[in-house]
Amino acid sequence: MKNITYDLDCDEFPASLCARFHYIGPHNYYDINADIARGMYEAIVAFANDKSTKYDSFHNRLYFEKIDTTSYDDTYCQMEWFTPVSEKKNKS
Repeated sequence: MKNITYDLDCDEFPASLCARFHYIGPHNYYDINADIARGMYEAIVAFANDKSTKYDSFHNRLYFEKIDTTSYDDTYCQMEWFTPVSEKKNKS
């Protein structure tokens, strides 16, 4: 990776599929915390622990959160949460 400033560290990982969760809340984006976004986090945990899904999640090792501050209009905010996933191997 080029163009990384001297005071930042960088990790690289291979390209992969990602699971994406989308949260919309009726409040200022500054107010988002674990309690407010609990429903989204519960959905993430349910997805990660679902034995019937065809994907394994890496949510305990790597995830990204994105808050779109440009979409805030004093009535609601949006947050997205991503984690890499891989297709489960068939266990024959």
